[in-house]
Amino acid sequence: MSGPSSHDGSPSTALAKPPTTGGSLVPTSSDPRSYVTVEGHVGLAPDEAVEAVRRRIERAIGARGHRQGARAASIVDERRRVTTHIEAEPSGDGSEVHVRLDVSAARAFRLLLGAAAVVSTLLLAGIAYVTTPWVLVVAAVDAAIMGALLAQTKNAQQTAIRDVYHEATRALAALDTPAALPEGEDAAPTD
Repeated sequence: MSGPSSHDGSPSTALAKPPTTGGSLVPTSSDPRSYVTVEGHVGLAPDEAVEAVRRRIERAIGARGHRQGARAASIVDERRRVTTHIEAEPSGDGSEVHVRLDVSAARAFRLLLGAAAVVSTLLLAGIAYVTTPWVLVVAAVDAAIMGALLAQTKNAQQTAIRDVYHEATRALAALDTPAALPEGEDAAPTD
């Protein structure tokens, strides 16, 4: 099963326009947990490329990451319940970098929150049927609060996707042309 596509057969989503450099916003059918993938070629060794991209994304989203060996790293954003995986492979005169955003924890939380909303609202409505109709007001307030929480978690997930996507695209573009790095954005030196 493949992801959504436009009338011309090319992948498409409603989140953002494809970047002008090195990345693509593509739902990955082989890994249903991964929602966004950004890929690009950079002129650094794989371990240096992973570290440079990881530092930029960490600063942008305000979460700390950790290495997963020499050619991979992960950044866990516990506040928004998303994980960013960064991997690099040697490729010619540099490396091919893949940034994947895993939103499975956010989806699971929303599913659990939705189930809690349905169960609590139905329970309160049942109590109202047996006792007094005024409990329906409590059920309505409960449903409104749970709905607001669901909307907030969905918004946080979409914001995380957008932030990581844009920062990964910027990082890959900046690392592709080291002269474009702003002062303080120290790419690992190449020999």
